[in-house]
Amino acid sequence: MDCFVGASTGALKAISLRDNSFLNLNVIKDLQPKKDEITAMAWNDENQSELLIAQLDRKLRLFDADTNESETLFNVEGGQGPVKGLCRTNDGENLITCVQSGVLKVWDDKGEEKAEWTVGPGVSAMRGSTEKNEVVTGGIANLVKTWDIETNKQTWAAKNVPPDFLQLEVPIMCTDVRFIPGQNTILEATRHHEMRLYDPRAQRRPIAKIRFLENPITTTSLCYKPNHVLAANSIGEMGLFDLRSK
Repeated sequence: MDCFVGASTGALKAISLRDNSFLNLNVIKDLQPKKDEITAMAWNDENQSELLIAQLDRKLRLFDADTNESETLFNVEGGQGPVKGLCRTNDGENLITCVQSGVLKVWDDKGEEKAEWTVGPGVSAMRGSTEKNEVVTGGIANLVKTWDIETNKQTWAAKNVPPDFLQLEVPIMCTDVRFIPGQNTILEATRHHEMRLYDPRAQRRPIAKIRFLENPITTTSLCYKPNHVLAANSIGEMGLFDLRSK
């Protein structure tokens, strides 16, 4: 299988892009979307054999891709709204979660809280860096920002793109955001069916923009090719993009 997809129904699917097929990894008839909807996923280990999964009821689960078995870890407390991002710290000792209202917390595996701070309301996504002790956040009316996990302080913030041709402010509509390994860059996906690439070392505004068809981009994923990402939009269309393309 090439990738895993978490659905609003609570279904976890293994996708084969080559065969254009999928396999349901949980029992569909047992799912209750009002609590089982998958709101965030992340790899739990470097081998990519375990998935961290957050449900709409804020339950965190650990899925073993080798055995197709899952276990409940703990429930995320604090703030409002669903879990919009989660990741494992680089030392492997703690988990980080961020809910929609902007409350970000660091936990141990038993669900004991280690740290907490706020990153602003309307969060759509939070992801960790594999190279630095940082996370990146973004959302609706919430510019992309990076945060130091040790100090809980903001280290960088994006600046909105220039006004449109009518000189109107472009709404901040971040739907996903992630670090690009080995490049010191950050990729943002938006409802404007556009991805934006940032280099925090150079400037606060995007260094490149990538358009994708006509519908809002909902999520992105790294893939086996360096400097390439997968993007999916709100009607299920997917595309593979080379971030080095002009």
